[in-house]
Amino acid sequence: MTAPRLGIVLSAFTPLPTAEFLAVAREAEARGYHTAWTGEVSGYDAISVMTLIASHTERIHVGSAVLPVQTRTPVVLCMSAASLNHFAPGRVGLGLGLSSKRRSASSVWSPRVNA
Repeated sequence: MTAPRLGIVLSAFTPLPTAEFLAVAREAEARGYHTAWTGEVSGYDAISVMTLIASHTERIHVGSAVLPVQTRTPVVLCMSAASLNHFAPGRVGLGLGLSSKRRSASSVWSPRVNA
């Protein structure tokens, strides 16, 4: 039987300065957490946050809870994921989905959509 894998949710919209945000990621890695998860809310791009975490850690995996596929072209999404995986080989997981109309609309700054 394999041991359970622990994950932590690290979102860039938390009111932490970047240095403290990264200190939390490094501490999670030091304590043996397997994955640092993030998502796209409040205008932050999950790939950028995952790249920030991966570039300041060595072992912890990075993952997106839900990356709304309609907010970027398939080519841009694939290039971003491939680039991140190149710099953090084997440590990247993507959760892809549609999100909600309201979140998707606000993430691309379109007029409010009634959900």
